[in-house]
Amino acid sequence: MRGDHGKQIFPLWPAREYAEEACAGEWQEYEAAEIELGALVGELLPKLAAENVLPGVFPTRSDRPVTPSVDQLLAAISAEKEWYGE
Repeated sequence: MRGDHGKQIFPLWPAREYAEEACAGEWQEYEAAEIELGALVGELLPKLAAENVLPGVFPTRSDRPVTPSVDQLLAAISAEKEWYGE
């Protein structure tokens, strides 16, 4: 998807059900896929950073996604893992 000023955004949802719900309208040709946390942190987010793509957290039909930088999202994930003792 494209954000303000044409910036490319990779949409992410916290659960598969939300992603499946988004696969309608202009996104009806897409299929939701689960990404394991390790793959998100170790593979996908570094790839997005290298390609200058922002993660787009939880877009809905009526709301734009939150678009932190990859570093901000990695820091938030790390903080959550610490909170849960991982």
